[in-house]
Amino acid sequence: MRYDYIIVGAGIAGLYAALNIPKEKSVLIISKDPLWECNTFYAQGGISTARDELDIPLHIEDTLKAGAGLCDKKAVEILSRESKEVINDLIIRGFEFDKDENGNLLFTKEAAHSKARILHAGGDATGRELHLFLINKIDHKVLSGAVVTDILCDNGIGYGVTVRYRGILQNIYCKNLFLASGGIGSLYEYHTNAKT
Repeated sequence: MRYDYIIVGAGIAGLYAALNIPKEKSVLIISKDPLWECNTFYAQGGISTARDELDIPLHIEDTLKAGAGLCDKKAVEILSRESKEVINDLIIRGFEFDKDENGNLLFTKEAAHSKARILHAGGDATGRELHLFLINKIDHKVLSGAVVTDILCDNGIGYGVTVRYRGILQNIYCKNLFLASGGIGSLYEYHTNAKT
């Protein structure tokens, strides 16, 4: 089997990537569990976004403070610069964030943020709401219950994966490989992440 794109992981990163791949491309999303069994589905709280261009430097500073020194500064800078565009894209596609009594986006202040810039959906069910929205938007093939056991590489370039599906190992090939398999919480005995 050969696809234009293979996406390993069906949380917000994997599904949003899939949503942005043209429909005429062949895409396979690989998930080791049912689609809803991921950290995105269980994520509470909201999504932080820079309110406008002038807010970006302060958003970066606040996000680094909230991360208690554990954030990659370059990644935070990208997040801050691109967050508003992604939020707007989700809204254009039909995602509904919580609004105030006048119908405006309801921004709240949380964590180390010095101003109200956190958006919610369904109150504290932002992760679940966004995940279900993305699941309903994607038209690409999903392979659930498959565990990626190896990444096939040539000179550092991924060209496919080896998966264990229904007890059988098989190679699946692609032109482009996205790794969006999530965090590392399961490495620890005690954690609050999904069981994946």
